[in-house]
Amino acid sequence: MNYIEIAKGSPRNRGSLILKSDLLKYINPKIPLFRSIYLYDKEAYNYANNNDGLKNYFGKRSIDNIILDIDKGDSSDEYTRQKAIAMVVRLEEFDVSHKSIQCYFSGSGYHISIPNNCFNFTASDNIHYVVKNTISKVFPEVDSSIFMRTGIYRVAHTINKKTDLYKIPIDVKELFDTSVDLLELASYGDYLDLIKTNFTIVRGLDYYDGFCVETNLNFKVKKIYL
Repeated sequence: MNYIEIAKGSPRNRGSLILKSDLLKYINPKIPLFRSIYLYDKEAYNYANNNDGLKNYFGKRSIDNIILDIDKGDSSDEYTRQKAIAMVVRLEEFDVSHKSIQCYFSGSGYHISIPNNCFNFTASDNIHYVVKNTISKVFPEVDSSIFMRTGIYRVAHTINKKTDLYKIPIDVKELFDTSVDLLELASYGDYLDLIKTNFTIVRGLDYYDGFCVETNLNFKVKKIYL
């Protein structure tokens, strides 16, 4: 499955399916951009084109990355960061290698991405139930609403209009090092130029899954079904 749904400017502006490999073409750091948590096939692509989106699509989906969403809510920045750090520690307890963990500061909270091959969720028409129930059971502290059938999340290197900060990739060391000012890192007005001039070394690009994935076979989580 090679397609994702995107929404430009606002989550309401959804319904367009593109090849995941083409996502780079749609990234403008100054304009919010969201992508679907799930992947779609050609059948879904044709359905979206003929039915103005995927609202009533109940066919097969798959998933590439599991996004553990640490929502800030009414909490302080420091408390939210500590929650994200605690989540990485949880993953370490499952023997997940740091090379399989990509962290993001989302402009307010945190997204911690791990590849699906840590779970091996398989494509199906009810994968959203399987994923949501599994993650809710294993990681009850994260916001599992992202795993709903039509769930979307913010794409890296685009702005969060609520905070005027960018969603940026950070490594685990930067997350743990509280002397690193993530708010400052995420506030650069010339972020677009930074991406263009350092394109080959920018980490954590959503459109390339540009981080090294090292699957630890000791990390086994039983899927929780309905």
